[in-house]
Amino acid sequence: MKAALMPHGKYYKITLTRTEARILAEYSTAYSDLLTALRIWPDSKEITLYGSKARIEADLRAAEPECPDDD
Repeated sequence: MKAALMPHGKYYKITLTRTEARILAEYSTAYSDLLTALRIWPDSKEITLYGSKARIEADLRAAEPECPDDD
């Protein structure tokens, strides 16, 4: 997972590997749109979303404690 603070300073641009996106999508229905994104863009290596870096990090850790940082 990579995260960059947006210019307005409120949200992060978060880039997930396909593996991280799938882990989150299978962990919580809050991330179910990631499954659609993975199907729509099957050749993409990364999926980008916007939101709370802390929330996504915490959910990723909870979903898969051994999740690697990169594919």
